[in-house]
Amino acid sequence: FKERSLGPKEDGDVIGGDKLAVLSAEMLFPIMEQYGLRGVAFFDMGQAFRKSDNLFDFAEFRRSIGVGGRWLSPFGPLRVELGFPLNKKSGDDTSVVGFSLGNQP
Repeated sequence: FKERSLGPKEDGDVIGGDKLAVLSAEMLFPIMEQYGLRGVAFFDMGQAFRKSDNLFDFAEFRRSIGVGGRWLSPFGPLRVELGFPLNKKSGDDTSVVGFSLGNQP
C-alpha cells in the first residue's frame, strides 16, 4: 500500500489513529538451507483506528499477499519481499518491494 495511506482521514488526509489491529501469517520453506536461504509466502491484514471508530469494521481492513526470500547472511538476516494489495485503493501501487537487513528472519 502507499505509505501513510492507512487509518482515519479528515478532508482526504490521513490523520493517524490511536488503535491498531494487525494480522500476519507467514509460511517459510527451505530453498538452499545449507546456505541459510529460505523462501516465504505471506498474508498481511491491518488498519489504524481512532478511539471512536468501530474496530471490527473489517471492510476497512487492508489486505495483501506476497512472496520473498530470506538469507541468514554473515552481516545479519536479509529480507527481500514482493507484496500485492488484495483490496487496492486509489493511489496504491500494484506491487511493493520490501527490503530489510537485521530483522528477525
